[in-house]
Amino acid sequence: MVAPITTTRRDLPTTVQLSPPADGVERACTVYLDHIQSIRADSLEQFVARLQPERLREVEQALRVAFALPEA
Repeated sequence: MVAPITTTRRDLPTTVQLSPPADGVERACTVYLDHIQSIRADSLEQFVARLQPERLREVEQALRVAFALPEA
């Protein structure tokens, strides 16, 4: 599963903001977790970022909102 990342900042409950260098990205960007897609692993071309546990919790929350899942 992959999620689109853009440098266009949007403060929505289904997005997560990434910041350099803490999130391993070169520029500040936004991950859109309401647009995740399934792709073949062999079509991945490059590693983008490795998220810290705190940021992963934000991703989990955004996914809950995007898919109308109950709180954990």
